[in-house]
Amino acid sequence: MMKGVSTFLDKKDLSFKQQDKTIKNQLKIIKKLQKRVKEEQRRKNQLASQLKRSLQQLEEIKRATKD
Repeated sequence: MMKGVSTFLDKKDLSFKQQDKTIKNQLKIIKKLQKRVKEEQRRKNQLASQLKRSLQQLEEIKRATKD
């Protein structure tokens, strides 16, 4: 192989490896973000359920004190 062609292929391989590494890092970040979103969604749902229960208890107290 000619020296120039070999260097070109080496650079292409290096570029591919860099892209591969970058993509893997991006995937890792995406997974972390997905995990965080899932945790926040779960927490939001817990708070919504808690609020709903509290409002129901408040309504029960209001009804009980009316009578």
